[in-house]
Amino acid sequence: MPVGERQLRELYLPPFKAGIVEAGALCVMPAYSEFDGIPCSSSEILLNRILREEWDFKGYTISDYCAIDMLVYMHRTAESNEQAAKQSIEAGMDMEAPDIKAFGEGLKRLVQNGQLPEELIDRAVSRILRVKISLGLFENPYADAKKIKSTVNCEAHRKLALEAAHESIVLLKNRDNLLPLDKNIESIAVIGPNADVAQLGDYCSEKKEAVSLLQGILNRAAPKTRISYAKGCGIYELSKDGFDEAVKAAAGSKAAIIAVGGSSMIDYGMGWGQDRGKIKTCGEGFDVTDLGLPGVQQELAEAVVNTGTPTIVVLIDGRPSGIPWIAENASAIIEAWYAGEEGGNALADIIFGNVNPSGRLTVSFPKSVGQTPVYYNYKPSARGFYKKPGSPENPGRDYVFMDTKPLFEFGFGLSYTEFEYSDLKIWPEKIRCDG
Repeated sequence: MPVGERQLRELYLPPFKAGIVEAGALCVMPAYSEFDGIPCSSSEILLNRILREEWDFKGYTISDYCAIDMLVYMHRTAESNEQAAKQSIEAGMDMEAPDIKAFGEGLKRLVQNGQLPEELIDRAVSRILRVKISLGLFENPYADAKKIKSTVNCEAHRKLALEAAHESIVLLKNRDNLLPLDKNIESIAVIGPNADVAQLGDYCSEKKEAVSLLQGILNRAAPKTRISYAKGCGIYELSKDGFDEAVKAAAGSKAAIIAVGGSSMIDYGMGWGQDRGKIKTCGEGFDVTDLGLPGVQQELAEAVVNTGTPTIVVLIDGRPSGIPWIAENASAIIEAWYAGEEGGNALADIIFGNVNPSGRLTVSFPKSVGQTPVYYNYKPSARGFYKKPGSPENPGRDYVFMDTKPLFEFGFGLSYTEFEYSDLKIWPEKIRCDG
């Protein structure tokens, strides 16, 4: 067995099996990438041996958008769409999406020319029909349009969205128990490019009902609290024209909340939506080479913190941020991710203490992109052999000018409750290598 396949089975596949097979999934979409040199869309190991034979998956497989013709123009493992169709359907692909470029007439010609057994077409069709029949689509092919207005964005769903946001937000720092803020605080400055916009995340359309951080603060603060707002800067733009207004707002307030981070895809879904010129810094196909805050957001945060006003930094983004200066100097830090349409209300609930933060990090935060990967279940050799961390003032080994520890580790998260553990016992005290 190739090393790549062994790694695939030992490290990656067990959680996927739990998610796909045990949950009763009806459809599986292979990744765009390749594994062990074979594109996933034409991998017989993935699509047949593991998925079908070992896991006994009964649903159908569908290509990611244009993944089959990518075998021609990206992976270059096929000379034509017809050849790409042959490779993928032989490996176990059942349906092509979003358009018919390789399947359709291409598969028909392959069968007619004797290059492809008709049984493979029957196999793909039967898998798709089996799922449609099990879903009852032939008996009830259409949804009840009358239910849309009473179901979409109904009260129960908004309540669930608020609850999900409460539980996903992570408190990373709370120096001197600054949080929760008193609801009757005299004044608050709400600052930053993500303060007055509801970032919903990848593949989400804008919603007029979505609540921004600023709106959430206005909704939850006492009527007499004075709320000042200043954008400060853009997500990625380099202009500092708004800095003075932001600094003035922070300096004149009892507390400052600055919302920084990124933005993700808008108006995309199943099919291609309208881009409308929105700037994306995170999402499918939007990678970065640095984990610092885009544009001049870091400088804006430093300017606000340096006013001396107690400052709460709220990260609204889709990836971990490398923010060592903020981690050291800000009064409090909250990771909100893209918290959904009730995200602003959820953040305000946590900031004012209506809800005790309970979220925990599902991924480690590195201090620098150069530290990656910094996942929790690392091998003993993955963070250096010498264990002599360095610093700019005192160079060391492993990393000459930095230690190997993450900024915030996997599973980290604070709350407003204090816990104390005592009389803990570990047995056995020593664990054998095969223990």
